[in-house]
Amino acid sequence: MEDARIFGETPFLAGKAKLTNDTDQDDMMNASISYLDEKSYSFSWGFSLTVGVKTNIRAKLPFIADGKVEVSSQISGSLLWNKSTKTSTSVGVTDAVPVPAKTVAIVEYVGTMGTCNIPFSYTQSSTDGKFSEIEQNDGIYEGVIYYNFDFHV
Repeated sequence: MEDARIFGETPFLAGKAKLTNDTDQDDMMNASISYLDEKSYSFSWGFSLTVGVKTNIRAKLPFIADGKVEVSSQISGSLLWNKSTKTSTSVGVTDAVPVPAKTVAIVEYVGTMGTCNIPFSYTQSSTDGKFSEIEQNDGIYEGVIYYNFDFHV
């Protein structure tokens, strides 16, 4: 993972909540936000992979977390090269935020959307009657994820 690269980081607004404190005192109020957490990944190669070859893969999937690239899940099975695979999960978050007396506060749940890519090598096997294995070093894994979330008042 020493060759992993993080790039394309942009702010991501997951959602907003409006909190109204009608009291005469400052208060801690719960902000609840729901959003769709999406991540995607793809495996691509240079020009060495023969088109039409069935591809099976078993790999750990790295994504960005805490400002660095870390393994977060695993896949095993068939793979379509150069095609992005996307997963979506409905997420709900709640946090207590300070709201001054007699105030309406807009709370935003803000994170970062970023991309990581990692070069990798793989073994290309041919089963066309003449079994052969060739080590290739032209693979690129790319993952896109939302991370580093925080509530902003």
